[in-house]
Amino acid sequence: MQASESARTRAMVVTMVLLVAATIFYVVAQVTSTPGTDDLWRSLVAYSLPSAIAAVLALQRAFVSRDAVQAWIFLAAALAADVAGNTLFETPDPEEATGLQAIAPDAVWLLFYPFALL
Repeated sequence: MQASESARTRAMVVTMVLLVAATIFYVVAQVTSTPGTDDLWRSLVAYSLPSAIAAVLALQRAFVSRDAVQAWIFLAAALAADVAGNTLFETPDPEEATGLQAIAPDAVWLLFYPFALL
C-alpha cells in the first residue's frame, strides 16, 4: 500500500512539473512571438491542454479526498471554464467574430473567477 501511494505521489509531482513547464513555454512563446501572429496549436496545446489536465486532476482529487470536496469541484469547474473560453476564442478567427460569436468566449472564460472564488 505504501509503495503505490509513493508512486502516485511521484506521478502527481511529475505531472505538475510538466504542467508548469507547458505554461512557461506558452508564456515565453507568446512574449517572443511576432505581434499579430497567434499560433492556434500553441494556444490550444500549450495553454488549454495543461489547464484541462489540471481540471481533471482537481476533479479526481474531489473524488479521492474526503476534505474540501466542494472546493476541488469548484476548482475543476473554474479550470474547465477557462479551457472552454480559450477554446471558443481560438477556434474561430477572433478578428472575424461578431455578435454572440465575439461575446460567448469571454462570458465562458470569465466564469473562471466566480468558480475559483467559491
